[in-house]
Amino acid sequence: IKRAVQLFAASGGHDDVIDLLASEYGARVDVACLIRAAMRGHVATIDHLVEKHGLDASATDGQGWTALHCAAMRGHVVTIDHLVEKYGLNASATGGGGWTALHCAARGGRVATIDRLVEKYGLDASATDEEGWTALHYAASRGHVATIDHLVEKHGVDVHAMDIEGRTAFDVAWMYINEARHGSERADVLEQHMSARASRP
Repeated sequence: IKRAVQLFAASGGHDDVIDLLASEYGARVDVACLIRAAMRGHVATIDHLVEKHGLDASATDGQGWTALHCAAMRGHVVTIDHLVEKYGLNASATGGGGWTALHCAARGGRVATIDRLVEKYGLDASATDEEGWTALHYAASRGHVATIDHLVEKHGVDVHAMDIEGRTAFDVAWMYINEARHGSERADVLEQHMSARASRP
């Protein structure tokens, strides 16, 4: 229970509770706390965890996630800037599957974050992970129609780019549509959108 409460405290940015649980009840303070804070954009808590508890701001969890990747997926641009500028994190660093913060932002449908990573930190919007997925594949896998359009129209990501299994983002989008819960509004919108795009010359 104390572990769950500790993670909840990190998610809420409650530094005093983190300290109390650690000092009085022996609750572990580790990278999971750092990631929870980053997911919620709690910059002050990130600093607290690094400066008081000695955590490494660039640490990864068992799946290769860093605080920066999680901040990108949740669209916390200020947190990304803080991690890069104060702690020297590499905005282009890859996670366990070769994915970058930009892939994470696309997966989360975070258009403004994608722009920041491309325009300020020079990430390649067309870069692929170990499976050959581009940011477009990630956006399609989650049904993010606006992000799909943005990646294609503003950043020029190739809609025909294929992963190592020969699947384009369109193929991944159809997988999402077929696997989504029946009647899912997002799946319905995505299906209409993909059909319209496919009919273009």
